[in-house]
Amino acid sequence: MKIHHPRPSALLRASLALALVLSSAAAWAQEQGGQFVTRGGITVHYAAINTTDVPAATATALGITRSASQAILVLNGQRPGDDGALQSIPLQAEGSIENLVGQAKAFAPRTVQEADTWYLIAPFRIADGEQLRFDLQVRAEGAQSTIPVRFQQAFYRPR
Repeated sequence: MKIHHPRPSALLRASLALALVLSSAAAWAQEQGGQFVTRGGITVHYAAINTTDVPAATATALGITRSASQAILVLNGQRPGDDGALQSIPLQAEGSIENLVGQAKAFAPRTVQEADTWYLIAPFRIADGEQLRFDLQVRAEGAQSTIPVRFQQAFYRPR
């Protein structure tokens, strides 16, 4: 007897790949001491990765250009639910990304939802060896105040 396993759709494969990339970014952040900010019971996890680290199918599904001169900012918000378990929540963000001489990098955050998990993603341009300062104001859905997210990171093009 032959068992038929239907081939997953391109969107499903891309969704799974995105989850893998974002969980990898989160794992990397944890290894680096955890990249998150908590305020008022809301935790905002953040990571910035080169788009060349995003699988091609995922990048296509999300409309992200994979390029050695482009990176992506990923934000995820969580708050405790009624049962105490952390639940993902939608976020909004604004602010600036600048290099050390004050040149601004354009970025436009947009929301991505994967099942019960919400991400805010924002591609931006990078130069090899560039150190960038991120100064963001993040607002969780339903929150009155913003959460400041500030960090610096150097970006290197893959060789």
